[in-house]
Amino acid sequence: MNRSSWIDNNHISTDQSAEPNIDQQSSVSIFDTLQNPPTMYRAIPFWSWNDDLDPQEIRRQVGEMKAAGLGGYIMHARAGLETPYMGERWMECIQAGIEEGQRLGMNVWCYDENGWPSGFADGVVPQLGLDYQQKWLKLEALSEQEDHNIQDDTTIAWYRIENEQWVVMDERYKEIAQYRAYYEVNPYYIDTLDAQVVQAFIESTYEKYHQQFATHFGQAIAGVFTDEPQYGRYQIPWSFTLEQQFQQTYGYSLLTELPLLFQESKGYETFRYQFWQLVTALFSQSFMKQIGDWCEERHIRLTGHVVCEDHLTAQVGSVGDAMASYEYMQTPGIDWLGRGIDHPLTPKQVSSVAHQLGQKFVLSETFGCSGWNVSFADLKWIAEWQYVHGVNLMCQHLEGYSLRGIRKRDYPPSLYYQQPWWEEYHKFNDYFGRLSMLMAESHKHIDILLLHPIRSSWIAYNDQINTEGERIHQDFVQISQWLCELQRSHDYGSESIIAHHGRIQDQQLWIGEASYQLVILPPMITIASKTIDLLLSWLAQGGQAIALGTLPVLIDGQPDQRLLQLEQHVTVLNIDRELISHELDQRLSATIKLHQLTPVVPAQQESISLSATDHSPILTQRSTLEKYELYYLVNTDRHTSYTTEIEFPCQGHLEKINLQTGHIRTVSTAMIVASDSHTMSIKLTFAPAQSYLFRILPAQQATDLLPIAESSLHSRSVISDQHSVEMSSNWQVMRSDLNSLTLDRCRLQIDKNEWSEPQPIIFLQDQLVKIGRAVDIGLSFELQLQYEPQNHQEMYLVIEQPHYYRMTINGTSVDLQDSGWWRDISFRKINIQNHLHQGVNQIVLERHFQNSQTTFDAVARAQAFESESNKLSYEAEIESIYILGDFDVHSLTPYEYETGDNHSLYTQGEFVLQEVTPTAQTGDLTTQGLLFYAGNVKLQQSITLPEDIADRRIYFQWDRPDAVLSKLWLNGQEVHTFLWAPYEVEITSYVHSGANEVIIELFSSCRNLLGPHHHIRGELTMVGPDSFKDTPSWTDGDIDTEHIYTPHYCMVTFGLTSNPVICMY
Repeated sequence: MNRSSWIDNNHISTDQSAEPNIDQQSSVSIFDTLQNPPTMYRAIPFWSWNDDLDPQEIRRQVGEMKAAGLGGYIMHARAGLETPYMGERWMECIQAGIEEGQRLGMNVWCYDENGWPSGFADGVVPQLGLDYQQKWLKLEALSEQEDHNIQDDTTIAWYRIENEQWVVMDERYKEIAQYRAYYEVNPYYIDTLDAQVVQAFIESTYEKYHQQFATHFGQAIAGVFTDEPQYGRYQIPWSFTLEQQFQQTYGYSLLTELPLLFQESKGYETFRYQFWQLVTALFSQSFMKQIGDWCEERHIRLTGHVVCEDHLTAQVGSVGDAMASYEYMQTPGIDWLGRGIDHPLTPKQVSSVAHQLGQKFVLSETFGCSGWNVSFADLKWIAEWQYVHGVNLMCQHLEGYSLRGIRKRDYPPSLYYQQPWWEEYHKFNDYFGRLSMLMAESHKHIDILLLHPIRSSWIAYNDQINTEGERIHQDFVQISQWLCELQRSHDYGSESIIAHHGRIQDQQLWIGEASYQLVILPPMITIASKTIDLLLSWLAQGGQAIALGTLPVLIDGQPDQRLLQLEQHVTVLNIDRELISHELDQRLSATIKLHQLTPVVPAQQESISLSATDHSPILTQRSTLEKYELYYLVNTDRHTSYTTEIEFPCQGHLEKINLQTGHIRTVSTAMIVASDSHTMSIKLTFAPAQSYLFRILPAQQATDLLPIAESSLHSRSVISDQHSVEMSSNWQVMRSDLNSLTLDRCRLQIDKNEWSEPQPIIFLQDQLVKIGRAVDIGLSFELQLQYEPQNHQEMYLVIEQPHYYRMTINGTSVDLQDSGWWRDISFRKINIQNHLHQGVNQIVLERHFQNSQTTFDAVARAQAFESESNKLSYEAEIESIYILGDFDVHSLTPYEYETGDNHSLYTQGEFVLQEVTPTAQTGDLTTQGLLFYAGNVKLQQSITLPEDIADRRIYFQWDRPDAVLSKLWLNGQEVHTFLWAPYEVEITSYVHSGANEVIIELFSSCRNLLGPHHHIRGELTMVGPDSFKDTPSWTDGDIDTEHIYTPHYCMVTFGLTSNPVICMY
């Protein structure tokens, strides 16, 4: 293969002419579109294509997404796919997705792989041979004679140490070598450092899409998503191109110093720096630049994300420098998994590059692994933490075309039509469409550049997790977190980006389109030559810089006299939050200040004000849009409310943007607690995870918008003239759906042999596949009823692929006639209403269980590398069944509740069906007959209000319920949808003295139906396919047990957490 050097300072332009854009010259204000933000700002979820695809079903599902307020979708081949990837039928389905999206005005995105990581083209590229396959560098010590007689051809070089120097041994003298450098091969993925290998990937995937759909590029097809390209995870990569590239770039042989990547011998700093600089350039330019160029030439956008973005050491061993790759993506993105937030590294890396290079959109693939019970409040909390750090385009993970078999456990949840709350989802997407539009179109106010120390991590990296690398990472993320909490907006300065885009212009330090007033150097071992030259030039012209901890001791990994000049111009501070705060106050003007930040605690506890140097969960972003200053404020604490005084660094007309409705209202001047010629202050109460978005314009441009009521900005709990009526704890219950019971244990019979003892169904698939041949199986379930069902009562058995089964109930054959689908298109209803009786019922299912040799081979490969497991599919699958009907479900063993965030309860089972109880008490409805319920409920009661309410303002207040979201009706009128906090709403115009009908609708999820029910940790905030089984995986983190499956059941609570209160002021 003929290769040329890929250390290349050329890069794609940041022209976004292919991107739809709001015309800034238009007389129509961006704010005029808040009610219905344009498609380009709306979310584009992963649409998991994971079954035998049908074009008509694809069109139906596109309509579902349109109705849900989504802006488009990413057509993502994924585990479970049965339609041949990239084949004729696949292309028909892509065509259907394009045409229906175009018809409905949605943006269509392709995904460039079958599963992930991107690059292997469903196996096509690595099958081209060893040159194309992924390789990792290894170094082994030789201690036995036989170690020198290795017969394979993976040896790179032999070494021994002489006079503390590594010496490369001639092959003839390998018997006296002390070390052997060699490479390992992963035959299932590609060499991403080699441009010609990546070109083969482009030809196998991108070019095929272009051949089929070229006329749609830049029109209906907005772009392509690439997912987790890498050269490994915590590896040192090897490529057959490396030796030549290194020789051309640095002028000496790579092999002479190769062991220094593993050992801290003399000169290792320089060699590691050069090696990782080359590797980073090869990866970012061979993969991202080459594909980014291809996309730009065809007027589409490249989006997606690299792997291991969230830790500096992990980046070294996977992509070299994540920020270097973002340069070549028209819409750079990240991945944020799980139900939680963390330090700001991941979102700020990508948003910094986007800000510097003028890239409008910053995408986040988010919510994957957060579990079936994630609420709208949880989703908002996770998303707004990212948005305040610069993300502005949402890619929800994911929407499952089907939940059949393994698909329901594919890093849940499926945020899609299967969920009971689906018809309300448009409200969530409207909210973030509005926020995305305002964030994407505004210009950020950022005056601090925090240098990114990834190149110091290169020097610390030695194929092992080490204390030096961890210290570099922890110091950096701590400093960044402090700056955020001090309301000091900052970008990260990637030295790869600075090398291409850094300059001094008009005595200002610029990176691309962004200028900065102050540079902060975190603890760094080394700094790049281009960076220090730029910095010294700027400092000589009056620029400002401070260093925290220590100054770098190397330049490009080597000692250099220019570091003495840096010492003379830079103030060095200890890594101390208070010192940093004081120094920044001396050097920079504040953008926004928080005074007297105080947690709202129960009356019996003492409130404590937080000082400026305490941890602050309130994060802010300041920007300019049209003639307005925008201030976005987010409480990242989802448990605690806070009061604070917000000081804006300007004077003007203050308005609040309601992102839930799209309305803009003037804030009453009575709300302004202090002002002078340069600032003004208001007092705010932040409910848990609540945010505010304000705009300020010059006072002379005051609008005729209605004043905001004082209650919308802070609590009325301080008002003394208050009367309240607590509602009763007795409710009438109305269900939106039939109740359900999951049967996840059965006896197994193989080939008419003895029946097994009852066992978890989740284990049967692997058990049967390991047999390695076709078998006839029987599955025997027990169902216990404590009432005699009536013939007119609906009762169904829900099963996947019923056409493969024969069924008997209590010995009688049952016709498996399909009665339609429930929850998911693969969950088929079978009418069993005349087949059950009081007592124990025996349900037996029989089928022929057969998977092909192709599947057996795929299962074996799935153990080797994630590219194979992420596209795995079975012909035959065994799954739980569900009983659906008008009944209550109760456990025969006691319930135990778990305190804390997870709102979970435990029981051993067994479970019985009882007659429906039409009433319930305030509290958990799960234990009141709805253990496995996947639907919504309405709770109804009447409340009497006093005669003297005519002159009062009346509010409905309650604690956050255990529900995904909730709605309130009063006297037959829909009043409000509670998507998240605050949990109060004014109801003055909806109520009257005397009796008033109150209905609360609570929306549940698929969690109690689908689990995981048996994980040792109960309800999880990081859920993957293995969370349902018995062996820990990466989603289990630091779990220290070999077995995670337990026989007890864990459910999540669902219901009111207290009695609502009607408050009159």
